[in-house]
Amino acid sequence: MYDPQIEFVEPLVPRALTFEVEERTLSDGTIQKSVDPVQITKLTAKLSAAGVRSVAVSFLNAYKVPDNERAVREALLVAEPSLHVSLSSDVSPQMREYPRTSTTVVNAYTMPITKPYLTSLKTRLIERGFPNEPLIMLSSGGIIGAELAGRFPVRMIESGPAAGALVASYLADELGSISSCPSTWAAPQPKRASSRTVARSSQERSKWIGAIDPNPEATFP
Repeated sequence: MYDPQIEFVEPLVPRALTFEVEERTLSDGTIQKSVDPVQITKLTAKLSAAGVRSVAVSFLNAYKVPDNERAVREALLVAEPSLHVSLSSDVSPQMREYPRTSTTVVNAYTMPITKPYLTSLKTRLIERGFPNEPLIMLSSGGIIGAELAGRFPVRMIESGPAAGALVASYLADELGSISSCPSTWAAPQPKRASSRTVARSSQERSKWIGAIDPNPEATFP
């Protein structure tokens, strides 16, 4: 913050494409003001004119009651069915507005690429006679179906390093190693994870998944 020559990263959503919607959900979940579909229809015209393909919707206290966000999605899709819409109450339903909004923006940014790709992959596999749906790894180390992954691509951002950590943990157990330092070099930046952090045993591996951090003491439940 004290660097006079610092260069800040450009925001994913420019200020000119950020819009307000008249609505209010109180902290206890009471909807004080509902969404006006007419306002959303007018807003959709502006979005279409600007060439917008994907929209992130984030309202205060929407994590508590998501009705207003869902009403906006419904109105947007009625006016422009081709839009990709990400709701903060679906993507990251937590009370802190900034992390909820920023996560939803990243999801909206990547959805127009990821969703059509995974949909096409699933369709082509069916056409070629594959009996099972493809499973996509999450940043947590878990897996979900292609359809759900296409709707929430933000959950896959660190899936590669997470998979590497799980494999390293498995191999460490198989080799009887109590201390190892696996690395992955295929990601945009190298990642390391101590096997003590990732998993100390097969039993613990079911609880602690995807601890990918240069800090060997960091763990993520």
